Amino acid sequence: MHHRDNTGFEIERALLEKVRSHPNVIIKENQYTIDIITQHHLGQEVTKRREDIRCYGAYVLDKKTNTIDTYLSKVTMLCTGGNGNVYSTTTSPLIATGDGQAMVHRAKGKLRHMEFIQFHPTSLFNPREKPSFLITEAMRGAGGILKNMAGESFMEKYDKRGSLAPRDIVARAVNAEMGINITQEMIPIIPAAHYCCGGIEVDQYSRTSIINLYASGECSCTGLHGANRLASNSLLESLVYSHRAYVDSIKKITSTDFCDKVPDWNAEGMVLNEELSLITQSVKEV
Repeated sequence: MHHRDNTGFEIERALLEKVRSHPNVIIKENQYTIDIITQHHLGQEVTKRREDIRCYGAYVLDKKTNTIDTYLSKVTMLCTGGNGNVYSTTTSPLIATGDGQAMVHRAKGKLRHMEFIQFHPTSLFNPREKPSFLITEAMRGAGGILKNMAGESFMEKYDKRGSLAPRDIVARAVNAEMGINITQEMIPIIPAAHYCCGGIEVDQYSRTSIINLYASGECSCTGLHGANRLASNSLLESLVYSHRAYVDSIKKITSTDFCDKVPDWNAEGMVLNEELSLITQSVKEV
């Protein structure tokens, strides 16, 4: 599947159009998932990883009503994206804050290779803009050359493939060449956190370590990327693993029951938090 230079956008557009026309699907926007529901919310103490942790749905914040609703489900899928906004410079959208990965971590599910963050070597250096504007490597593919402030090509010093070397090599080379006083001189480009190669551990059918919970896209770790990622492989991975999750979940829908013992969200201890000053300081340090 290919569409000009916006294949991902076109796939998303076509899928959303199909979903909106389906009589059994309701789309709810401006909703923020707070937590996936597991035995922990049923009053059982889940203090470590174990094989029988099960997902019963999710608690979701409705921004319009400012209420947290309980969604029960037989099958749940996390497609929450990466965590690029841990970094000050990133091409990821503002909502890519690792929430899905954090939910699984709190539920004692398995994460893997979270340290494998891919940096794109060329985003526009503009501190006032977030996310950073991506200068696609197709520019280098079309003949664009990376140069330093003196106008000299430098990539040949680092790799015989020059400006077309893999992203991790180019990003490190650009970083090394930025040995200048950034408070006094212009910098045209800067490497930016671009993709989380690790994430929620899944098998070949997008199943997480938590029963009835799937994960797909950048929030997941399929093992297909290693410590780096080839360009556009993320789109292919999302399509294949989302389809596989659908195929697998269809098999278990009829044999899985809803859990009717789930209580409403408990906000105890979250009002008038006495540790707010410490939280504020921690945010400033990050």
